[in-house]
Amino acid sequence: MLMVIYFLLFSFVRIAATTLDTIALGQSIRDGQMVVSAGEVFEMGFFSPGKLRSRYMGIWYKRDTTERSVVWVANRDTPISGSSGVLSINGEGILVLMMNSSNDIVWSSSEASRAPKNPVAVLLDSGNLVVKDGNDSDNNNPDNFLWQSFDYPCNTLLPGMKIGRNFVTGLDSFLSSWKSADDPSQGDFTLRIDPEGFPQMVLKKGNSTQIRLGSWNGLHFTGLPQLKPDPDNTLVFVLNEKEVYHKYVIQNSSLLVRLVLDPFGIVERFTWRYRTSSWAQINAVVLDGCDNYALCGSNAGCNISNTLRCECLTGFVPKSLGEWNQLDWSGGCVRRMPLHCKNGDGFLKYEAVKLPDTSYVWFNKSVNLIECKKLCSNNCSCIAYASLDVREGGSGCLLWFRDLIDIRELAEGGQDLYIRLAVSELDNIEARRHPSKKKQVKSLVESNALEFSFLHITNTLNSKFPNICTDAIASMRESIMECFRFLILYCFLFSSIKIATTTLDTIILRQSIRDGETVVSADQRYELGFFSPGTSRSRYLGIWYKNIAPVTTVWVANRDAPISDPSGILHINSRGILILLNSTNNIVWSSNASRTPQNPIAMLLGSGNLVVKDGNDNNPDNFLWQSFDHPGDTLLPGMKLGVNLVTGQEWFLSSWKSSNDPSQGDFTMQIDPHGSPQLVLKKGPELVLRAGSWNGLHWTGAPTLKPNSVYSYDFVSNEKEVSYIYYIHDSSVLSRTVMNQSGLAQRFTWINQTRTWAEFYAKMRDECDNYAQCGAYAICNINNFPVCTCFETFKPKSEQQWNVLNWTAGCVRKAPLDCQRGDDGFLKIEALKLPDTSHSRAEKNISLVECEKLCLKNCSCTAYATLDIISGSGCLLWFTDLMDIKEILGGQDLYVRIAASELGKIESRRQHSWKKNVIIIVVSIVSVMGVLVLVWIMYVRKIKRRNEGNTYDNRKMDENGEGSGKDDSGLTMLLHRELRDDHNHRHFVLEEPKNKAAYSSWNEKTFLKRSINVVPCLWRAALIEEENYKGAGGEILVDNDGWLATHGKPKESLVVFMLARKLKLNKITDPEPYIFSFEQFLIQCMVMVKSVLECKEYKSILTGRVIDENGVTLEQRKKNISNVVGGVLTSLLPSERIVLLCNVLIRRLKVRSVNIEQFREADERSWRMTWSIGSSVGGGTIDPSSADSPNGGTGTR
Repeated sequence: MLMVIYFLLFSFVRIAATTLDTIALGQSIRDGQMVVSAGEVFEMGFFSPGKLRSRYMGIWYKRDTTERSVVWVANRDTPISGSSGVLSINGEGILVLMMNSSNDIVWSSSEASRAPKNPVAVLLDSGNLVVKDGNDSDNNNPDNFLWQSFDYPCNTLLPGMKIGRNFVTGLDSFLSSWKSADDPSQGDFTLRIDPEGFPQMVLKKGNSTQIRLGSWNGLHFTGLPQLKPDPDNTLVFVLNEKEVYHKYVIQNSSLLVRLVLDPFGIVERFTWRYRTSSWAQINAVVLDGCDNYALCGSNAGCNISNTLRCECLTGFVPKSLGEWNQLDWSGGCVRRMPLHCKNGDGFLKYEAVKLPDTSYVWFNKSVNLIECKKLCSNNCSCIAYASLDVREGGSGCLLWFRDLIDIRELAEGGQDLYIRLAVSELDNIEARRHPSKKKQVKSLVESNALEFSFLHITNTLNSKFPNICTDAIASMRESIMECFRFLILYCFLFSSIKIATTTLDTIILRQSIRDGETVVSADQRYELGFFSPGTSRSRYLGIWYKNIAPVTTVWVANRDAPISDPSGILHINSRGILILLNSTNNIVWSSNASRTPQNPIAMLLGSGNLVVKDGNDNNPDNFLWQSFDHPGDTLLPGMKLGVNLVTGQEWFLSSWKSSNDPSQGDFTMQIDPHGSPQLVLKKGPELVLRAGSWNGLHWTGAPTLKPNSVYSYDFVSNEKEVSYIYYIHDSSVLSRTVMNQSGLAQRFTWINQTRTWAEFYAKMRDECDNYAQCGAYAICNINNFPVCTCFETFKPKSEQQWNVLNWTAGCVRKAPLDCQRGDDGFLKIEALKLPDTSHSRAEKNISLVECEKLCLKNCSCTAYATLDIISGSGCLLWFTDLMDIKEILGGQDLYVRIAASELGKIESRRQHSWKKNVIIIVVSIVSVMGVLVLVWIMYVRKIKRRNEGNTYDNRKMDENGEGSGKDDSGLTMLLHRELRDDHNHRHFVLEEPKNKAAYSSWNEKTFLKRSINVVPCLWRAALIEEENYKGAGGEILVDNDGWLATHGKPKESLVVFMLARKLKLNKITDPEPYIFSFEQFLIQCMVMVKSVLECKEYKSILTGRVIDENGVTLEQRKKNISNVVGGVLTSLLPSERIVLLCNVLIRRLKVRSVNIEQFREADERSWRMTWSIGSSVGGGTIDPSSADSPNGGTGTR
């Protein structure tokens, strides 16, 4: 009985475990029930997002119980109104979601790829919901799946999920944002692979490309160099005839990572923190203004670090100089000088750029960069080229045939782009390296001249107008009355216009503005009235740009108190207070007044500021009230951010709740006045981002926001107030800074030509901008992995947490400070966003040296820095842990206090490093000099040999195949080349010299005693083993497999080429005079080395193009060899015709393959290298086995 109960229990457990992650035929999931993956990583069921009551079928992380991070939604566009949803699978393998109350199908999966026998739906630990055949136990092979949710992403990309397109089925997999945090239906933004031309990643809003992340270059997308592979994250990109896709794979399965496209088009990557049970943002693909698609138009580059971020490419000029000077760059640039393809154009190399739009490029994966250049040069329509793959020195080819769109300069990780220019342009390129300043001066002169002309015409008309009546009276008395009537009419019209202008922008006592009526500023730029944002029906009183559509609101009065119907009325009372009433005469909103005026009026100024003032008093200091003191989500030029320390008035930006709701949202941008004032971004009370303190030129965390020819900035910090203002130099330029609902601060400029707002700057956030991302005493660098690094002499507080990428605990000192002894020192760290200054102290009137002394005197002082980098004066002192430090280009120096013992170690390491560098430099110089001397010696020897009579006539072969040459000792040799030139072998015979004494001496010096063995060859040009052997000449036999027929015990290895050199075969075996150019010299060296390394028979090539099985060109070979010896050889060898060592080694040895089978079948004598000695008259041979040889035997002469 006990066994039966055990069996039943065990069976039940097994059934429960099987069905936990699976939906089989006849099973269903109802609202309230869950499907959990086998490893309990993901959970699937019904949910209601945010505040909605609608029900959706989705998948989320089971571990995330508080936030419920949904990664996939089935019925995202068709919500269920009640809790009646039922999910099941039918016999065809199709998932069906129905409303149980009506049996209506709400959603279903697509038709299965094939008919299953036993269809089941399984939720995998990867988050993938798959339909497969129940008989298939393999959950890791997607090819066996009938359907999978990974093919239909929503707003979340999980590891292993693809973004791309299947060219066979047409399936397009892409990310699409939610409409809002409460609405999972498809929103405005999509992140996808554009397969046109050479595929690239793009972010779109509707059908409009917003951001182009670039094409794949083998390591990363060209516009995202910071998103590169790391030990935990592998990036995959596949492009073939069947499909193109991108995915990422996490090596450590315990890491939970997701990439999300939010409703505002921001791509963020999160990782799960087990310690805090929360998601931490580790990267956000929110880029800067230069990433806005085609911001600078065609043939122009964008650099976010430049004052004017757009600049024409060299050789190009703005298409419209007037629009360019108005910061409207959309027209792009055109060539200064036309191309002359037939006369020959050249290419200018641009380094470190995001490659242009590749939608219309031609690409080839197999050609190299040199061939790519030739292809572009030969096609007159080609305007630029670049490498397709940057790995291993570069390969592949991209060719552009249209205008170059969307180029930007990158601080690091960019690619090289070669742009076609006319030869004349290339010749003059240095003289026109800075054309932009001249253009700006010219534009300024032209604009001033135009303004002067206009004023001149106006003054002329005004001065001549009274003469019209005077002349008429003098000439025609009968027209006097008519002239007066005309004059009266003119005066009346002028007065009417003046009155209309006065009342157009003003609200006075006993006047009111009703819904439908507006107040317009005098310059017709801004308009005040009632509006309804987005799809909302509520009415708000606001200010917007008059002549810009759609309506761009810059300020809202009753943002937190909307009017339900169009019954709003605005008027001003006698105390100078603006009052907004609804239909029941209840006060919806009202302003305040600093004092009681005599004649209060409200006026809308040309700056967008709605002010209440007393009569005609236009002094801003006397305004009773102004809207600029109460910003919404928009900062206009002249509007303050900061705090009035006397009145407590705080000026800050606050985001809208949504595009339909202008009430105050989650995010605020404000100046924190504590310690040394700094600009911060908060989400509610939580500090999210810190732009840093003011250093006299810019915020330390935003070095690109500095004064330029378009903007200027004013920062005030005194006893009365702390404030920050920006101004526009050209009043005709419309600019606004907006804090959007996701906490992103963006500055826009109006482009008249396109009638759109162009993003001029955006304070984008990356992982290192998250406040205190790395904890205390650590630096964050977004280009490093991991991004957080402890200060030198500091170590992680928790190594375990640090190793799992949880850096919040920060770092601690390795050695404690010893302030009492007074020997602490300071470590200088450069290019930083200074630490949090909320607890620091500022001293304005001391130098940096005095600052250091001040810090040393206070044992609580942990660091110091310069307060004002313009004058180099002032002092910032820190007394608490150093938090929120980021390494940035254009950052400041920070001096961190450390113990004297650590300072000594640092100095020792730096001294050692300095010595090491000195040694490396000295060794390099000596090596180069040694090579120089060696090459010079070889060159002198070659010239000497030439002069000794080794001429072409002496080298020439006779008709019997004989040639002669001289040894260093003066010995004359005859080389017999057999006329039998078959495919087996070739032997060389040295004749006996006439001068035997000279021969003996020559033999003693030159030919060592040799014994030859059959040696397996690692090189195709076989090795010869050298030992004591009394011989003078011989025959070399090499088989097809690279074996050398030799005999004896090996002692010392020599390459065949060295034997050839000693036998003086140089310039003897071939009658042609070989005089190499420098390029041919390099190419033959490279071919020889390649042949040796690959164990292949070397065949010298003298032609300009070397073609082998890899199709490598001469230019590519030159490039390859130059990577090894280019720096040395090019500086040592002349470019004229030369014959050096490589000529000796690689041109003169003629080794033919023999049939190995013949070797194996031959007798022992066939395996020997035989040296033949004869007289100049007769001939004969000496067998190595003779008595004269080391092995004994007799010889015949």
